[in-house]
Amino acid sequence: MTKAVLRRARPLLGTLVDITLDAPNEAFGLAAAEAAFAAIERVHASMSFHMATSDVSRINTAAVNTAIRVDPQCVEVLMLADDVHRRSNGLFDISVAPRLVDRGLLPRPASTVIPSTGLRDGLKIIERDTVLKRAPLWIDLGGIAKGYAVDRAIDALRDNGVSNALVNAGGDMRAIGERAYPVNVRDPANPYSIQPLVRLENVALATSARYFSTRTHRGKMVNALIHPRTGECDHSGVSVSVLAPTCAQADALTKVVLISGNTRHPALTAFQATALMLAPASTPHTHDAPLSA
Repeated sequence: MTKAVLRRARPLLGTLVDITLDAPNEAFGLAAAEAAFAAIERVHASMSFHMATSDVSRINTAAVNTAIRVDPQCVEVLMLADDVHRRSNGLFDISVAPRLVDRGLLPRPASTVIPSTGLRDGLKIIERDTVLKRAPLWIDLGGIAKGYAVDRAIDALRDNGVSNALVNAGGDMRAIGERAYPVNVRDPANPYSIQPLVRLENVALATSARYFSTRTHRGKMVNALIHPRTGECDHSGVSVSVLAPTCAQADALTKVVLISGNTRHPALTAFQATALMLAPASTPHTHDAPLSA
């Protein structure tokens, strides 16, 4: 059966989500794309730091010793975040939110209690849809939720009969099927200039850098890439791309590599992932053959 390529985009997750898929006809493709966008909207509604009604906001503003009912997907992400936190020796930490708030990079939650603890001590999963806030903390899933949303969009496409597709949420992307998709990466020194990176086939990829998050706050240059232990912002000027089986894994692991500076960090091996680091004005390694995890 002859298939046509359909492409649709929508502003979600604070970026532009672009879906490309093979479909036997336009109606089939549009229905599948709508299902994928709906899956992303569900993640956004649960895990947005900015939405007062999200699960993340409800956790951040809840009193200590409160059990909070959340979307089971939120629990999945919290479990993965804890796993990456453990395997990276704390370099990936969703409880870094207070530092982001202090630097004006996130809005202050409607809470009178200043957080004083980290993820391990502050939050406990007690059911597939319930968490217990054991101590004051604020969490931010911005370093993993976008990748997770891409994974859920891929699931929705598969459930709707799509076998070849690419979902790209501002550089967090995942491909399925027999098609290889060429991927470009921004030059860290000039984010409006792009260079070829890889051809993506049946694998996820995420890229992190301080391209557009750097700003001046209280006379200092700050950005969203913060070392959870020292509180120092990343000023290396590099970008990191990670290939992994899922986009949520790739998304979280880019922060581990950026903070550690180690493209062979043991956490990568634990998730069967590979990291590529691009320094300003350098040429990344390009792969002639499609990569797969």
